[in-house]
Order: sequence, then C-alpha cells, then structure tokens
Amino acid sequence: MATSAGAQGRGPGLTLNRANNPAAEAARAKAAAGDCKAALDLFDEALRRSIDPTLYRDRGARHEKLGDVFPAIDDYRAYLSQSPTAPDYDKYRQRLDDLIKTSSQDLAPNLGRGGDFDSEMRGGVTDGSTPVKRSKSSDKDDDKDKDKDKDDHAKTDKPKANDDRPLNAIEYEEGRDKQAEGGALRKGKGFVVGAYLYPRFVANPWNFGFGQGVGVRAGYSLNSWSSLFLELGYMAQLSGGDAERADGFTTMFAWEMRFPFDRWGDNQFVFSVGGGYENLTNNLLGQAYASFVARGRAGWRHVFGPGFALDILADGGLMGTAPINAPPGGKGFGLGAFVGGIVAVDVAF
Repeated sequence: MATSAGAQGRGPGLTLNRANNPAAEAARAKAAAGDCKAALDLFDEALRRSIDPTLYRDRGARHEKLGDVFPAIDDYRAYLSQSPTAPDYDKYRQRLDDLIKTSSQDLAPNLGRGGDFDSEMRGGVTDGSTPVKRSKSSDKDDDKDKDKDKDDHAKTDKPKANDDRPLNAIEYEEGRDKQAEGGALRKGKGFVVGAYLYPRFVANPWNFGFGQGVGVRAGYSLNSWSSLFLELGYMAQLSGGDAERADGFTTMFAWEMRFPFDRWGDNQFVFSVGGGYENLTNNLLGQAYASFVARGRAGWRHVFGPGFALDILADGGLMGTAPINAPPGGKGFGLGAFVGGIVAVDVAF
C-alpha cells in the first residue's frame, strides 16, 4: 500500500501515448467544441504529462484563433523543431511564417532575415525571446519615432511586417538586392577586368581604312553608376593606302557611366568618354605613325549572375596623327576620324 501511495504521489510519467493523457483528449474536445480558452488550460496540463509535439501544434492553433500571436508563434516553432518530418510540416511552417510577417510592427525590427522560419530558428529575434504586447503609452512613444523615420523606411526595399507577398518572393528579391548592391558591374564598388574585340574604319590623310584590334581592360567601379578603365590592345590596319598593313599598340583611359534599365541592373545603357595613344608601324616602309585619340562609346550591357557581363557598343572619335621619321616632302601632322564597334566581356571581383 505504501508503494502504491508513493507512486500516486509522483503522478504519471511523461508519455507520447495519447491514450495515457486524459488532459490532451479533454483539451482537444474543448477545442472541437469551440471553447478555446478552456482548451488552453487543458493543453497546459497535458504538456506537463506528455512530450507529444502535436500538443504544441494544437495549442498554437487555439492561440492563433484567439488572436494571441506571439504564444502561437512559440508553439508552432516548438512543434516544427521537434517534428521536422511531420506530414503537415510545410503547412504549419507556412502558418508560422504568415504569423511572423503579419504580426505587429513591434516584431519587425527584431526579425533576422525578413521574418522567416529558418531565421527564427537560428535566433532571428535579437533579444532571445518572443516580444510581448506593448502598453498603449509605449506605443505612443514609438509612434513618434516611427514618424521621424518614416522617410528612411520608405527608401528601403526590405519587406514590411504586413507584406503579403509569398516568402520565397521576398527572399528572392532580398537576394537580388544584395547581389546588385555588391556587384561592381551593377551598383557596387570593386575591380573589373575584361577583354574586347574592336573592328573600325579610319578616314585620315594616310587612308588607314579598315582595321581590327583586340585587347584587355582593367578598371574600378567608383560607385553605383561610374567606373574608370584603362585599356591596352593590339591594332592592325589592313586596307590599302600609305599605312598598308600597319600594326602596333593602342591604349585608352576612360570614364564610364552606366544607367540601368531595371531594378537590379541586369540590362544597362553604358556611355564612356576618354582619350588614348596609338603607335602603328608599317614594317615594309619602316614608317611609324603616332596618334592621339579622343574617343566616345555608347551601347548595351547585359550582366549575368553576380559579376559577368557582355557589352555591345558603338565607338567613334577623332584622331590626330603624325608620322615618325617621315621622308622629306612627306605628309606631316593630320586629323582624321574613325567609327567602329566593341564586343567585350567583363568579370567583376
């Protein structure tokens, strides 16, 4: 008899078997009858006697129905963390995400990654606890701060607490925003290297004519809309005239401006101006030509992923050319013009 009394004094042990937990059955019966408040007390009692995670799920549903957002968030979080393979896992994860996104504005500043379940499970709430309801006096004080920061909040692309977009859409846009802000070919700062192909036609006193060049370029993005570039290339003028088969090096230093057509800078209008120096030599005649060049470019850029781009640009400008070691009576300094195109690839770091 003493042993039996001692066992009764200790009460039933923890169990996962619903049949051994009358409080759980009574709680669910009250919930089915619509008496959520009475059901909550019984769910509390049931959780003292059982480690069945579905009790957190069902208690959370009662809290949600009564409008107790934060207790519901806690219960859903507990259920999902203990039942990662449950058949209804996705359903209740979505309900948890919806509760977090549509809860009061007081929750929004403390959320980690825009208020999703994964962030919450990693400790997205910065103070380590679920926020409690605020008093009216505290709300009035906070309203002043919210009004003061209203313009700043409007400028950000981060989702608000009442954002009703799907969670995957919010996460996608946040990822693209981060990519654009950090990419030197989009809106960020950083180094860029590339290579180009450059066909052109030159009209000048020496009939340079058609030519083709290749080269490399390196630059640095200064801000969200401009960069500096230095280019070094090889140019060969292939057509007839005094400079037949003349070839040599070409350089350019340029300031580039980019104007995006879309939010993330996938497609851009690119414009650049700069100057350079060329030195072409006709090995057959032993004649060299030194040219100072003023150039401008404009065209389209498409950026793939975080840092790879294709440029298709029109190029043109003026060229002042002087023969080096020209024979007596030969042509002196002369002005010319040129027009061409650029096909380039760029990689950002």
